[in-house]
Amino acid sequence: SSSSSSLSSSSPSTLPLNEMHYDLLSYLGETRRPPYRWFLIGPQRSGSAVHKDPFGTSAWNTVVHGRKLWLLFPPETLEIIVKDIENENDDEDDEVELNILEPIHYFMSILPKLRRKHPTISIYLTFQESGDTMFVPSGWWHSVINLTDTIAITQNYCSWINFKTVFNEMNDDAAYDKERAMIWKQTLQEIFPQEVANWG
Repeated sequence: SSSSSSLSSSSPSTLPLNEMHYDLLSYLGETRRPPYRWFLIGPQRSGSAVHKDPFGTSAWNTVVHGRKLWLLFPPETLEIIVKDIENENDDEDDEVELNILEPIHYFMSILPKLRRKHPTISIYLTFQESGDTMFVPSGWWHSVINLTDTIAITQNYCSWINFKTVFNEMNDDAAYDKERAMIWKQTLQEIFPQEVANWG
C-alpha cells in the first residue's frame, strides 16, 4: 500500500459510538483493572512517543481545548521501521533512548527519514481539533504532538472485537496478575456466556 496523509474510512477516525456502549474491562472492577483513563494537560510541542496501547486495548481521545496532530501506522508495520532501529544494535539501552525522544524530534526528524527510506508503507496523519474524538483501534502504532497548549481526556478499553487479544496479553504479561485475568474471563462467562464461547 502507498503512503497516505489522510485517514480512510477503514482507518482510525471518528469514534464509532456503538463500540463505546460498553467496556468489558469494567467488569473486572476499578481496583483490579489496569490503569485506563487519563486527564491530559500538555503545552505546545509536547506529546507522546510512538507506541502501541497496552494489552492490545483500543482507545478514544477527546480534545477539550487545543489542537493535536496524530501519526498512525497499521498494526502490521514492523517495530524496527516505526522506531527507526533497523541499523541500531539490538540493545535495550538503544530502545530506551529512542523511547524517550521528544515527539517533536520524531515528527521533524525521524518521520521524514522513514518516508524516504520506506516510500510504500502506510503512514496516516490527521489533525484533531477542540471537540473532536479520535478512535485508535487495537494494535495501531501512534504518536501525538500538541500543536497548541492542549487539554484532553482519554481512555483505553476492551470490546468484543479485541477481547481475545486483550485477555491473552494480560494473561501472558509477567507484570500482571494472571489470577485477575482469569477472574475477568470467568465474570464475563457468567454474564455473556455465548459471546465468550464464540472466542473459544
